[in-house]
Amino acid sequence: MIKPRDIFKKLAYTNLTKIEKFYLIPYKNAFDTMKQGLCALFATGINFWKVPIEYNKRFVEDLLVLIEWDMIVERFFGNQLLRDQINFVSDVLFDIVEANKLGEKYLIKRDPNAMEVSVPRLIAFKTIQRMRFHKDEEERIRQK
Repeated sequence: MIKPRDIFKKLAYTNLTKIEKFYLIPYKNAFDTMKQGLCALFATGINFWKVPIEYNKRFVEDLLVLIEWDMIVERFFGNQLLRDQINFVSDVLFDIVEANKLGEKYLIKRDPNAMEVSVPRLIAFKTIQRMRFHKDEEERIRQK
């Protein structure tokens, strides 16, 4: 079930990363289109309240697009942990592309070596690096 509060929470994200822009900008556009459709219906007057929703084809189409984008965005940005994870994986994939320009070609083609070996290993390595960084920070704080 889609909750309006969750929609507004996701629409309020600021300082979007590249991967967040890829998903959240079309989501915001779908919301704005639906909102404009509602405003157009409201401008028609009292008939807005009398017409059953299924007869308003434009609003139903706009709402279906919004629901479709909400399901996609909820999967990746539903909570702070999911948002951190998608940004982390995006950073790792960006590192692969930056290290070797052919890496992008192999990722796009979904090369088995890249998808089943390189990417999981690099994600595991970067995870351990991040854990080590936080452990070292914790150790420095204790020493102070």
